[in-house]
Amino acid sequence: MAGFASHDTQRLTRASLELVTSRARRRNLVAVAMAMALAVTAAIAIRQADPIGRTDLREHIRQLQGEFERARLELSVERATRADLERQILELNRRIAELNQQLEFLNSRADRKSTLRQPPRPPAGPRQG
Repeated sequence: MAGFASHDTQRLTRASLELVTSRARRRNLVAVAMAMALAVTAAIAIRQADPIGRTDLREHIRQLQGEFERARLELSVERATRADLERQILELNRRIAELNQQLEFLNSRADRKSTLRQPPRPPAGPRQG
């Protein structure tokens, strides 16, 4: 048989169960080692990569924080303005109610005076005509 050496057949006959040959095991071990080395290299590169990018990110975060603080200040001003407007509305509603009462009083006095000034009506009788 071509390709088989005597030591290969002897090794296969004496092994109870061999899933991977030593050559394949070596190849797998080398592949795993290379993958781990690549992962470690990538992790190191990511940690040390682009300090300018991190600076830009930090600057962007500072800008967002500034915008957030301005928005929070605007919100507090808006809430204070709203509370003040609600107080003004309550005061104006009280004033409207007060003026309505005065108007009703004046209207009732005017109605009483107009009934006092009218001459009495003659009793209804037969019409001549």
